Amino acid sequence: MAEHRTGDPRLVFAAELTRLRRRLPDVSDETLARRASAVVLPSGRRFAVNARRLGEWTSGQSVPRQFEAVMALVRAIEEATGGATADRTTVARWQGLWRAAREFRSSLSATGLPEQTAVQPDRRRGPIIIGRPPSDAAALRRRDEFAERIDEYLADDSVRGVLLTGAGGVGKSQLAAAAFHRAKRRTDLLLWAPADNRASLLDGYARAWRALSRASVTRDGAHPAADPGSDDETQSDLFLAWLRSTGTSWLVVLDDVDDIAEVAGLWPVGEAGRTVVTTRRRDATLLRPGVRVIPVGVFTAEEATEYLTDRLSLDPDPAAGPHGLPEHRPEDLATLAAVLGRFPLALSQAAAFLIDSGMDLPSYLGLLTDERESLAGLFPSSSPADEHGGTVTSTLQLALRRAESLAPPGTARAMLELISVRAGRPR
Repeated sequence: MAEHRTGDPRLVFAAELTRLRRRLPDVSDETLARRASAVVLPSGRRFAVNARRLGEWTSGQSVPRQFEAVMALVRAIEEATGGATADRTTVARWQGLWRAAREFRSSLSATGLPEQTAVQPDRRRGPIIIGRPPSDAAALRRRDEFAERIDEYLADDSVRGVLLTGAGGVGKSQLAAAAFHRAKRRTDLLLWAPADNRASLLDGYARAWRALSRASVTRDGAHPAADPGSDDETQSDLFLAWLRSTGTSWLVVLDDVDDIAEVAGLWPVGEAGRTVVTTRRRDATLLRPGVRVIPVGVFTAEEATEYLTDRLSLDPDPAAGPHGLPEHRPEDLATLAAVLGRFPLALSQAAAFLIDSGMDLPSYLGLLTDERESLAGLFPSSSPADEHGGTVTSTLQLALRRAESLAPPGTARAMLELISVRAGRPR
């Protein structure tokens, strides 16, 4: 059909409306609808705007019946953001977009074609899955207590999101990935989105909108929605608007939120879905109504020892090759876990170092207690273990930079230097 080459006017209208809506990211649809309903139009009239309809307009599911509703919304947003009142050029532009969308909708109705652009997944084909969670860690610990709390919150109707917070490398992403996979049985759309910067998050949302459009189904079968624009911003806006208005169940995982400003205006919101966020932060911006916080810490002593036992349990037979390692004494494993503070990333990379080097555990413990040995010499130069992007060294450097940003200049580093001097001395 021609509209697939030139763009569906309904989606073009929805994209522009959504772009305008993004100027008030922290205002709910209900509040915005009330503000729009209170706007006095040039005719002297007010026009009631319904919050549910607002979500349908911005997601491309429907087009306002009357142009007054559009202008009431435009004026409400302009007034709230301090913009200039819509002039004749602006009014004419919006009227052109709205009229094209209405006429296109009417033409489909006249020909008997489906009126609604395909923006609903086909549940018969299973969930739509976008993004790649990290693979399961080697010798993965289930950490059932965390898994049960996450699932309990995600099943609670009063909960909108789960915040997994803790130091880098404690296993937040692994817990989120496990929850992501468990949710496939009960969720229609799942998105795993790296959120360490705005560009990657926009890319994830845009990919989700394109996947949703391709997988959608109407009364006549598969019918991909027309592309309203090629830029990630527009498609991200449409996806977020769809989340707000859809009745389709969804789960969005925002992995590794570091800078809160990078996510401004991009938080997933919608009654049908849930959000899981992994982050080192605990800012007030993250602690919203409906969000449950789960602090993630280091392994328990039992988990840490079991992890090392499983990870280092390679075939001790010399025929196994250069990586065949002798069995390790339980007391040595417990000592290593304690020396490394039961920190999952440190345990993972220490195990990788032992496997790759073939070093026996007593010798490695000796290096750990040798004050002349640098941190970089005790762990891999890269991070081959469990797909974690950084090493223990880089994780500590990140923590130091964060501490320096919160404390007076120079004090965090000076304190660490003092601790390092005192740590090696007998008490």
